[in-house]
Amino acid sequence: MLKQVFPCLIFLAVGFCAGAAAQQNAEPQAKPKTAGEMFKNVQVFKDLSEDKFWATMSFFTDSLGVSCEHCHDDPYDADTARKRKSRQMIAMVADLNGHYFKGETEVTCNSCHRGAAKPEAEPALSAEHWMGFGRKEHALPDGAELIARFRKLTGVAEQPADHRERIAYEETTYLSEVAPRHENVELVIGGSDKAKMTMRDASGEIVDIRNGKEGWRNVGKDWIPIDGNQREHVASESEAFGWVTLDGLSAPKTIAEDVVRGRDAYVVEAHDGDERVWLDFDQQTGVLLRRRAFFETAYADGSWDMEYGDYRKVGRLMLPYLVQRLNPAGNGLTIRKVSERRLVSADIGKMFEKPVMAQ
Repeated sequence: MLKQVFPCLIFLAVGFCAGAAAQQNAEPQAKPKTAGEMFKNVQVFKDLSEDKFWATMSFFTDSLGVSCEHCHDDPYDADTARKRKSRQMIAMVADLNGHYFKGETEVTCNSCHRGAAKPEAEPALSAEHWMGFGRKEHALPDGAELIARFRKLTGVAEQPADHRERIAYEETTYLSEVAPRHENVELVIGGSDKAKMTMRDASGEIVDIRNGKEGWRNVGKDWIPIDGNQREHVASESEAFGWVTLDGLSAPKTIAEDVVRGRDAYVVEAHDGDERVWLDFDQQTGVLLRRRAFFETAYADGSWDMEYGDYRKVGRLMLPYLVQRLNPAGNGLTIRKVSERRLVSADIGKMFEKPVMAQ
C-alpha cells in the first residue's frame, strides 16, 4: 500500500476499462524514473526508483523518531547541515556493512538510533527483559481463526460495499519540529471516491469536497478548485475511517504476542495482495488494535501503523472511535478521537457535486 502512503503514482491501475488494460499489456511500460531524475540535489540515492527513494526517506524518519523537517528546510532541495551529516552517516553505514558483513545489510540507522535523534550511549536496564527468559512458551491461536473472529465481531464483512458515513472527530497531529496541530473535523463519506470534509481550528473553517478526480475548497468566501495533493488529503482522511474487513488476506499465521496501548495482543502475519502486514488482535476482546504495513527500502523493510481502539456499536457494526496513524512517510503521529459516527442511508450524492464557483 505504498501508493496510500507516499506521493507516488497514486492513480495507477485505477479505473481502467478492459480495453485500456489490454492496450497497457500490449505496450511496454515506461521505466520508472529515478530519484536523481525527479528531484534536485540528490547526491547519494540518485539511482533509486522514486518509489524506493520515498520509502527510504520514511525509514530514516522512523529510525530517528523525527519528521521530514528535521533535515529539510523550505525549499526541500536546499542543502542543510543535517543533510550533510546524514550523507556522512549513510557512508559510515555502507562502510560498516562492506567491511564487516560482506556487503550484506546488517547495520542500518536503526541499529543505533532506535527511534531517537541522538543514540543513547548508556544501556537501558529492563526488569521485563530478564523476566521474559522465565516465561513458558505456549501454543498460539490460529491466525485465520483470529481474523474470522474479528470479522464476525465487527459485522463489517456483511455490510454493503458502498461506505456512507458521517464522522465527527478531533484530530491532533504531532511532528518533531513544530507544535502539535489541533483541528475539529466533520467528514461525510459518500463511497470510495466521494467525501466532504469540514475542518475548524483557531484560524477559521475550511471545507473541501472530493468527487473522483475533481475537488473544490471554500475558505469562507468562494469555492475554488483544489489540486491533486489536496484531493488526496481528503482521500487519506476517508481511508483512515475505512471499514477494515480483512478480506482477501493470504497465508495468515500467528507469530508472536505483543502489548498495544496496554492490551495484550496476538500478532498475525499475513499478505494483503503484495503487501506484508502484521495484525495485532486484542487477546480478550478479539478486536483489531493495530495494522502494521511493511515496505521495501534501500535498507531493511520500513513500516507504518494504523491503530484502533474504543470500539462502539454503530448501527449493526462495531467500529473504532480511536483511529491513529503513526509516521507514514515522516508525517509523525496523527490521533483522531471520534465524538460521533453515524451510518447514512439517505441519498447524499448532491453533497459532492460541483458547487457554484465565483465569477
